[in-house]
Formats: sequence, structure tokens, C-alpha cells
Amino acid sequence: MFLAFPAANAAAAAATGTVRGRVTDAEDGSPIGSAQVSIVGTRLVALTNTNGDYVLPGVTSGPVTVRIVRIGYQPATQAAVVPDGGTVVANFSATRSVTRLEEVVTTATGDLARREVGNVMATLSADKLTKEAPVTNVNEILQSRIPGVLVVQGSGQVGASSSIRIRGTSSLSLSNEPIVIVDGIRYDNNAITANTTTQRVNAFSDFNPEDIETIDVIKGPSAAALYGTAAANGVIVIKTKRGTQGKTQWRLFTERGQISQPSKFEDNWQSWGRNVVNGAPTGAAIQCKVVNLSLGRCVQDSLSRNNPYTNPLTNPYKTGEARTAGVSAGGGNDLLRYFVSLTRQNEVGPYQMPDTDVKRITAERGTPPTGIQIRPNQLQQTSLRGNFSFALASKATVDVNVGYIDRNLHTPFDGGFFAGMTFQLMTAPGYTYNRTLGTQREFVGDIFSIEQRLSEQRWTGSTTFNWNPLDWLKVHSVIGIDQNHQYNYRMQKNGEGTSVGVAWGPIGREGGKDADRINLNKTSFNASATATSNLTNVITSKTTLGVQWFKDQTYDTFVEGYGLLPGATSPNAAGRIRISSEFTTENATEGVFLEEQLAWRDRLFGTFGVRQDKNSAFGRSVGNTQYPRASLSYLISDEKWFPAIKYVDRLRLRTAWGKAGVQPTTIAALQFLSGATFPIGGSEVPGLRLSSIGNPGLKPEVTTETEIGADFALLKERINVELTYFNKQSHDALFARPLPPSYGAGGSQFQNLASVENTGVEVSVDGQVIDRPYFNWNVRVGGSHLKNTLKDAGTVPLAVTPGNRQVVGYPLNGLWDRKIISYTDANGDGKITENEVVLSDTALFKGSTLPEWEAGVTNTFGFLKNTVHITAQFDYRGGFFNQWGYESQRCVSTGNCRAVNDPTAPLEAQARSVMGASSANKTIWGFFVPNDFVRFRELSVTYDFSKNLTQKYLRSKGASLSLSGRNLGVLWTKYPGLDPEANSSVANTGGGNNDFYSPPVLRTYQVRLNVAF
Repeated sequence: MFLAFPAANAAAAAATGTVRGRVTDAEDGSPIGSAQVSIVGTRLVALTNTNGDYVLPGVTSGPVTVRIVRIGYQPATQAAVVPDGGTVVANFSATRSVTRLEEVVTTATGDLARREVGNVMATLSADKLTKEAPVTNVNEILQSRIPGVLVVQGSGQVGASSSIRIRGTSSLSLSNEPIVIVDGIRYDNNAITANTTTQRVNAFSDFNPEDIETIDVIKGPSAAALYGTAAANGVIVIKTKRGTQGKTQWRLFTERGQISQPSKFEDNWQSWGRNVVNGAPTGAAIQCKVVNLSLGRCVQDSLSRNNPYTNPLTNPYKTGEARTAGVSAGGGNDLLRYFVSLTRQNEVGPYQMPDTDVKRITAERGTPPTGIQIRPNQLQQTSLRGNFSFALASKATVDVNVGYIDRNLHTPFDGGFFAGMTFQLMTAPGYTYNRTLGTQREFVGDIFSIEQRLSEQRWTGSTTFNWNPLDWLKVHSVIGIDQNHQYNYRMQKNGEGTSVGVAWGPIGREGGKDADRINLNKTSFNASATATSNLTNVITSKTTLGVQWFKDQTYDTFVEGYGLLPGATSPNAAGRIRISSEFTTENATEGVFLEEQLAWRDRLFGTFGVRQDKNSAFGRSVGNTQYPRASLSYLISDEKWFPAIKYVDRLRLRTAWGKAGVQPTTIAALQFLSGATFPIGGSEVPGLRLSSIGNPGLKPEVTTETEIGADFALLKERINVELTYFNKQSHDALFARPLPPSYGAGGSQFQNLASVENTGVEVSVDGQVIDRPYFNWNVRVGGSHLKNTLKDAGTVPLAVTPGNRQVVGYPLNGLWDRKIISYTDANGDGKITENEVVLSDTALFKGSTLPEWEAGVTNTFGFLKNTVHITAQFDYRGGFFNQWGYESQRCVSTGNCRAVNDPTAPLEAQARSVMGASSANKTIWGFFVPNDFVRFRELSVTYDFSKNLTQKYLRSKGASLSLSGRNLGVLWTKYPGLDPEANSSVANTGGGNNDFYSPPVLRTYQVRLNVAF
């Protein structure tokens, strides 16, 4: 960087001038904001403001080419002559277009036009979506909008995180999540380690969507090779908002909404009767199950039902509210551009302690429950951002981007704990007159008295340096850090909380606390230089050489204490158990990459590159790893010889190939000792034992991808079609190989053994169906088909337990068990017994737990010159199955489902319940159910107030009002359970699809007012 200043000073002395102008819509003359204006061949870039105006100072005097790019419009260029010390005006009238070949996308080597890239990339304009669509986090922006990108919701709690899968699942043991790049640096997307909230929370979920300008999704290794180790699952590249030159533009918004649980929960059942002895009913009342009734072991005299989710004595749900407000300001001059923002988010989830429990607890304690105990699901987040761009000289700039997040999340005690909310209600009896008013064994109020809190203070900062020392040379570097301090605890005070046995640590109501403090640092450094040259009058060369260095550091302190003193909230006051532990992990990656792009007549682009990485998690005997890539993009319709095809305006052919990796976990390759105590001479003596034998030959998982596709622009570029075929082969996948007990060092060793294949087809269609002044209709359809297969598992013996299995030749996490071939009511009594069911001799494959088909359809309607616009989004997923653990638990383990108790229940339901509970021929095949569905995902209605109205009453430049809703309903489904998206198996690693203890997804409605000054 220090070498830049002499050259920069020399450049400053050169003759320069200013280019300014305005960008407007060619159809109606309206100004176009956020259009990117640049001087071709330089790093000089500006964005138009809300009036369409732009200013580009410091332009070298003489002839230049000015270029504009805006999503939704055709790019345009204009020649201009910049006077020395003067100003030239270059106005643009942009023509609308849905073609995307000229859009700018972000890659590892910098920004490129889409036409130059040989692989498919998706770009979302987040600024427009956050103003109108009902989104509260980044995952909701991605959902159903990009073919091949699957967002798995999983849980219905405020603050819980979704999972992102791009082109399937490749790893059996490592993360399948994409890496995230924000303003050039890596942003943590791991599951939060300090998480005791009983629901999945990912670090990416805290990023403020209001600060995002664009999101680019790089789908696979064919495009992500130069991102190297960790990029095999794809890359999400986020650019935050920037200021534009001109007066300060203020934007304010306020948002109010409600959050509810829309699912219709099923009744719990109880059959009543007496045992039959010597042909006569006798004894006390018992539960007379259908199977015993059919076998003549008991007689039924009545049925009772209880729904603890609707019973006011135990109902844990009540509509919550959401409030969000924010303000931002952006502007600048020739030397400085800035964008600053503040957003405050408050959400109260739809959980509330029943009034009867509030009164009971108040009487027991002498004081009412706390606010968090009454409403245990709450999220408060404050987000700050400051982005600043400094012009050091006409050819050198520095961008400083800073973000800060303060987040507090409270969640109800739930998850896989038997004393948690879902278990206590789904396993509750079919009556209400037990001690806890109709739950299994704990009062809802006592469950909610266990406090779970996750807090984060996260600071993210990056500095980007751009320098054009020569017309043909560009230098780019970024250094930054993502730093996150997390504090998480689960606590119940002495005399509060669940009362029966050990719910999570404390015995009964003795009180206890688990607390975790973690500091995470994710440091990034990138530097590259790009040289361009004209090899001939028709061939252009672009060569990029770069280096990267990343380091992840985690410092974790965990404490727990049970038997708290009355009123105490610290483990220090624990009387029975006090334990503390510390963990430190560090991982570093260093890499170098080289890329060459050759362009012929600006229509044929060939790109070749390679990256070499060294990671500290590799085994000692493993050297560097290489990730090559190559791509070809050919805008063949620009050729003069290309035949005219009716309705086809443009055609691009493309193909790409590349490799990327995922590194092993930090200590998987290491041999290490751990502390232990040993009984010697009647006392415990401290010592060491071998905990892991390590693996010096442990390598990264490497995924190789081939992609072939074509892009069409049809009907005067009103319709844009993208077709893509891909094949991903993941080799050297990590598998935990069991070790003989004689090793005395843990139960397994990670080895590179498995191979996984993902093959699929993706299609995307964008079209202007109708375009009239008073009505327009745009539609966007995207979908994909995926085939996932475990190709090889080496010599490792694979588990054969019922349910999720890994079987060579079948999808990962497929569902397996003995098949129910048939069932027959042989005696005609309307009931199914075990001897009336026929099973297969061995376990068979039922289906995949990952959707084979997915699609999203978005319709946008504009009325009255787009003053009113309505957007509706629908989401389809098909070709997959759910393990339906919720019903399995009720029918097999608890015996409170209808099929177990009601002799008029459908025979199919009786058959699966009988065989699931069988001791001799147990199979849960009947609970493997189809999970296909179509969901009405989003609806928004927006009204843009006229400028006269806003200027008169608000003294503003513009304002809009939006009404929107999310997860509005399931329009069609094959799934017989509560909600087809409830999934307790959502995680960064592994997979599966089981609703079990996961609350169904939430529904939200909101109203939002946007005002610009």
C-alpha cells in the first residue's frame, strides 16, 4: 500500500475533469436510482441517486467511454470528451430488459459481466425485497427465488435458523452449508457453538437484511474453485449498501406485524375399558388399546380426547408481535461517499404462559412470573452499519465497511428434552384431570420458567484498497475481521422450573445453570492484481494473480452448576455440582490463485484458473491441495453467420468445470492426550490418556463439478430462460471408521473413504407477460431436479438401524426398514392385529429425505403505472419423505394417538401403529410418509404515494406503504402431519427429515411504511 502514494500523487497532478449526468427510463422518463455508472477501463464507479443523478469526478481528461448497468435494463455506453478541469454531461435513457447477460456479478477475481462467466450465477436485489416482501433475515430473501438453492426452515420459533443446501448434500460428516462473503471477507455461517436454546441457530441469521444491496449465489465448485478449501458447498456473496455522490439522502422505515402459530394440532386419545378374565370384564379401568380389543383381552366402554394445544388450561400459544424501525443516510462528494444505518428489531414469538399457570405460580412464589417466563420467545436486535469510500486520487480508492450487531434471543425450553414443551404436549394423555391439567407430567408454566438466552455482540470490519497504477493494471486488496462474542445460558432458579426428575441437569427444582462464553475471530486477507491487454485486434487477455489468508479462532469457556442457593443466578452459588472447562481451536488457510481469461470479439470468453491451498487441519503428511477450474461462455447469437430464429433474440452457450474442497474439523488429524484420573492406592491420581490416534494422511473432501447450460432471450428480450445441467462428484469424503477397543483411543478415526454424487437440472424463466401503462405482469419461475447418491463408502461397515441410513447406491439419509407389503382385516372386525400384516424379509428403501424436485413461482402485478404492485410467491417441493416422528412417538411409545385407541380408525393407521409397537417384528415403515407440498409463501401489496402528496404532507422525496404476509398456507400436500416443513433434523452437518419435536413453522403479517428524504 505504501508504494501506491507516489503514483497516486503523480496521478493527482495529471489533468482531470468531471463526468455528470442523469439516467432515466426510456418508456416513461422516470429517474432510475442505484444504476451503476463507470468509466470503461478504470475503477471509477458511481451509483445514481433516487433522482437518477450521478457524478464522477477525477476522470482523466480526453476521450472516455461512460457505461451504465442496472438490473432490469439493457446496459448502455456513451462516448464523451472530458475537458481539463471542466465538466461533461452524459445523460442516459435506459431501455427495460429482462435479459441478464450484462449484469455485473462478483467472483473471486472481481466484478465481471454475466456474459463473461461460464457458469450460472444468481443475483438478487435485496434492497427492493426488504422494502416490500415479508422478510426478517437473509435466508428468507433466498427462499424459493433461486433454482437449486433449498432453504429448509425446520422450526417454528422466533430466532431459529434455516439451513441452506445448494445443489444437494455432499458430505456425511462435515458442513453442507455454503460459505458467506460480506464485502470481501468471510462471514461466519456455522451453527452457534454456545447454543443451549434447544433450537438450531446459525451465525448467519443475525445479519441485517436492511443493509444488503445485492446477493450473488455461486452454486458449485465449477464457479467456486478460486474460493478454495471450504467452498465445495457454494458461496453466497453479499454487497452491502453504498452512498452515492450528492446531497445526503435519508431513508426511514417503520414496520409492525404479528406472528402466529397456524397449525391445527391433533387430539390426544385415551381408550377406557376393563381386562377380560375368563370371558368377563373385571378389575379397575384400564387403557384398552385397539389391538388388545381385537384379541379379546379387554373391552372398551368409552373414549376420551384432549388437545393440550387448544385447551385454555394448557395452550402455550398466543399471537405475538413484531416491531422494526430503521433509518439510513447516504451521500458524499468527490472525496468521500458514505452510508450509515441503524435498525432496531423487536419480536415476540407466539408463546405465552396460560393464565391459570400465571395465577398458580404467583400463589406459590408470592410474586408473579417474570416477563420472559410469561412470553419466553423474544428477540431484540440492534444493527449499526457505516460504509465509507475515500478517493485517495483519481486512480486509488479506499473503502471502509463496519458493522455491529447486538442481539438477544430468548427461547422456550423445548427441543429433544422429555420435559420440554413439545414432548409434554404431544405425549399428554387423552384427558385433562391429571395433576398438570392435561400435560404429560409438567405444567406449561413450569416449563416456561426455565430461561434460555443467547446473546451476541458482533463486530465486522473490512478495508478495501483499489488502485489503477496503469491503464492496464488493477490492484485490489481486502483485509477484515468478523468478531463475535457469544454468551448463552440455560437456567432455572431454586424453587422454579420443572419438578419431576432430571429435566436437563438439576434434580427437580433445586435450580441450576449451564453457561457458555465464546469469542470467535474470523480474519480474512485477500490481495490480487489484474492485468489486461489486447493480444490482437480481436483477442483480449485478462490475467489475475492473487493470494488469500484466513484464520479462524475460537475461545470457549463453559461452566455448569446445580443445586443453586435460593435467589442465586450464578453457578458459583451451586451446592451440588460445579464444573468448568475451556476449549481453544484455531484453523488457518493460506492460498494462492492464478486465472487467465481470453475474450474473442467480446462474445467468446475462455477462463482458466487454479488455486493452491494449505490448511492447518490437513494431516501432517498431506501437502498442498490444488483446485483447478475452466469455463467457456459463447454469445453465439452475436455471430453474423448465426441463423435468424423466430422469437429468439439472444443465445449464449456455456460450460464450466472445477474443483473445491471442505477441510476436516480442526483436530480430526491430530493425535492427542487428555486429562483423566486413575485410582491408585485408594486415591484418584491425575494422569493422561490417549484420546485420539489422529490421521496424518487426512485430506480435505474434494468436490469436482461439471456444468453445461444455455441462456435464451426471447420475444424481443421480454423472456429470459436459463437451462443448466450439473454433475457434482465428491471424493475423499470423511467417514468415522470404528476402531477396535484394543486401540484404547476413542471409538473411531476419521478417514477419507466415501464418495457422493449429486446430479441435476435447473431451469429459470423470467418474463414480461403484459407491459401496459396501467397494467403490467411479470412472472419468475425457477425449479430443479436433483439426484443424490452415495457412490462408495470404502470398507466401513454402515449402520443398519431403522430410519436414516447410508447405503451405497442410494441417497444420503434415505429411509429404510422392513416394508409393510399388505394388511388385511381377515376376521372382518374392523381392527388390525400383527398376524394380519405381511412384511418384507429385509429392510427396503422407502425414499429420500431431501427433495428431488423444487420450484418457486413469483408473480408481480403492477397497476396505474406501477403505483400499486402486488407480488405473490408459491413454493413447491416434491419427491421426498418425512419420518413422521411426531406420530411415531404418539402411536408407538406413548399410545395416545387415535389409531391405538379408536377401533374406527383407518386400517392403514392401525397397521403402522401395530407394527411400530411390535416386539417381534417391529418396523416403522408405515411412518415414512410422503412430504410433497405447495405452500403460499409470500404475498405483498405496495402502494407508492405520488410525489406531490409526499412533498406536500411529508416534505419527502417519496413514500410507500406495504402490506405483506409470509407462510400464508399449505395449498396442497401429501404429508398427513402438522406441517410439511417441520423438521428437527435441520443442521449444518448430516441430514434427514423428521418432524419429531420441532414446532411447526410460523405465519407472519406486517405493515411497513418507507419514507425517503
